[in-house]
Amino acid sequence: MSAAPKDVRVSVENMWVLLLSTIRYSLGRKSYIVGVCEDLLAKYGPCLTPYQRKQTVEEVRHELQLAHTLDGFLGDSINDEIWCRIAERLEKGDFGECG
Repeated sequence: MSAAPKDVRVSVENMWVLLLSTIRYSLGRKSYIVGVCEDLLAKYGPCLTPYQRKQTVEEVRHELQLAHTLDGFLGDSINDEIWCRIAERLEKGDFGECG
C-alpha cells in the first residue's frame, strides 16, 4: 500500500463546508478543538468568500451572545477568548493571501 498524500485539493466551497462544520461542532465545547478552529481559519480563512466569512462570523457571534447571556462563557474562559478573536479576525478580514 502506498502512503496517503499529505495534501489534497479541495474546492473553496467544500473547504467552507468542512470549516463551518468543524466550527459548528466546536462551538461551546471546552476542548482543544477550539484552538484547532482558530488555526484552520488562520490558514484557510483567506480563501473564503466575503459571504462565507460573514456567515461564519454571524454564527460565532450568535453563540457568543447566547453564552454570555446565559452563563458567561462560550466553552470556558480560554475558549471564549479564542472565539472572540476568531470573530474579530473574520469581521476584519485579517488574513493574508489564499494559498
